[in-house]
Amino acid sequence: MDTAQWVLEMRRKLHQCPELGNQEYETTRIIESALGDMGIETARLLETGVVGVLAGTKVPSGEYAAYSGGKPRVLAFRADIDALEIKEATGLPFASAKEGFMHACGHDAHSAILLAVARELSMRRSEFSDIVKFIFQPAEESTGGAERLIALGCMKDPEVDYVFGLHVMPQIPAGSIGIKYGTMYAASDMIRITVHGKSGHGAFPEKSIDAVVAASAIVTNMQSIVSRNVSPANPAVITFGSIHGGTASNIIADKVEIKGTIRTLEPENRKHVKKRVVEMLDGMAAAMGATAEIEFVRGYNAVINDPEAVKMVEDAAVEIAGKDHVVETPNAYMGGEDFSFYLDHAKGAFFGLGCGYRDRENPVLHSELFNIDEACLQTGVSILTSLVR
Repeated sequence: MDTAQWVLEMRRKLHQCPELGNQEYETTRIIESALGDMGIETARLLETGVVGVLAGTKVPSGEYAAYSGGKPRVLAFRADIDALEIKEATGLPFASAKEGFMHACGHDAHSAILLAVARELSMRRSEFSDIVKFIFQPAEESTGGAERLIALGCMKDPEVDYVFGLHVMPQIPAGSIGIKYGTMYAASDMIRITVHGKSGHGAFPEKSIDAVVAASAIVTNMQSIVSRNVSPANPAVITFGSIHGGTASNIIADKVEIKGTIRTLEPENRKHVKKRVVEMLDGMAAAMGATAEIEFVRGYNAVINDPEAVKMVEDAAVEIAGKDHVVETPNAYMGGEDFSFYLDHAKGAFFGLGCGYRDRENPVLHSELFNIDEACLQTGVSILTSLVR
């Protein structure tokens, strides 16, 4: 079976068995089985997820030997394998077989592409001198599997020189590639705020301290941090996605819990925004006669691509897709990506793989209607394979 058909079938197989982070047991078995059939050495550093290692057999020579000091270079490719708690509504014949769960972020495509790259290289190991690591990582969407895998040594023994990853992007048509020099994704931090007031009867507000009103003022006024305390040239986003409080319509609530996120691009701005959040929280709560507590849960760091590694991706993309199909993204995405942790340990780059249909509307990532133009699969395989070559 040729690679184009193999990667298509593998993507559809993985699409049917979506699993949440740290629960990717069936997905892990599929990956391990496929790598085993290719004769690739594998290891599980966590309960789910797989790391495969393949060594080329070509003896370093010529320019490569001079560049690498006569030793093989170590490249790592990362694919995330987890899915989301979303009920699929695509109507695809290979739609999720697990009710309420879906590969709505394209991780099935990422994993299938990396497996196909492993398959290609396993059949061509006499053509390259590199050592290649295939990192199939759990829990990108939830608990940050990258950081835990790295702590357990996935970037060592042998130590990785370059690391690459990709993400399908529906806003870019299939057959095209999105690259970004410098910062590509924002840093993210979670916020948990608890507002304390004084309960009472809804008819006598003067005898109470309304935690709902205080919480409402906090949520509304904190948006001014972005509009008035941060430069428009250095983006930040504060989002409150959860607010819970009160028990009945005629009882003034004495407690409200708020959860949200902060997203920033630069370390100094990250500190500044968090500082302003604390200052405004204390001031707004006091103004309402309430008190408030805040907890920050550190999320992912910003994804900052290495320029040399981005140029390698760009050159491969031009060769595979053509110059007209390489799109340089002007601005960073404000989403988060735990690929950032790999970049703390090796030069590397993360890039966008166009997966959008040219002749129809493309639902966004994390939509119950999300799907890819499967023509993108072979493009991804070709580019990653070219990076080794």
